[in-house]
Amino acid sequence: MSLRSAYDRALSRVLAPFPGVPRWWAERSARTRAQGPVPWAPFTKRLSESRCAVITTGGFHLADQPEFDCDHGDPSFRAIPAGADLTRLHITHTHYDTRDARRDPNILLPLDRLRELVREGALGSLAPTHYSLMGYIPQIEALVEETAPAMVEGLRREEVDFVLLTPA
Repeated sequence: MSLRSAYDRALSRVLAPFPGVPRWWAERSARTRAQGPVPWAPFTKRLSESRCAVITTGGFHLADQPEFDCDHGDPSFRAIPAGADLTRLHITHTHYDTRDARRDPNILLPLDRLRELVREGALGSLAPTHYSLMGYIPQIEALVEETAPAMVEGLRREEVDFVLLTPA
C-alpha cells in the first residue's frame, strides 16, 4: 500500500464519526462543477413492474476484475452481474472506511435485499448488470464523457427503469 493510500484510509476512519464533513466537501465540490440544472423525470411506473439496477461508488469488483487505482483516482467502472455472490466481491477503495461494507456488502450494493423484493413481488426484476465505481474520481471529464455514457448505454440496453445510487 502506498503512503497516499495509507493516509486516505486513516483519514476516512478519522472522519467516519463526522458524516457532515464529507457531505460538506461533496456539496462544495458539486457546486463548483455544476453544469446547469439537474434534469428531473418523474417516475410513474409501478415498482412491481419495474427493473432496477444499482450503481455504487463503493469500489466493489470481482476477483478477476482489475483493482481500482486508489492513488490517482479511477474513472472506470466494474460490471457486477445480478447473480454475483456478494461474499466473494473485493473492495478496492481507500477513501472511506470499508470495514462495514466488507462485513455486509448489502450496505452499498444491496443485491440480496433487492432479490428478496423481486421474490416477494414488490419489485419487478433486477437488471442483469450493476455498476461499481470508486468514489475518488478527480478525472471528472473522463467520468462525464466516457464512463457515464457507457453505463447509460448498458442500462438502456438492459431496459432499466430506475437506478438505485449508493454513494460510499
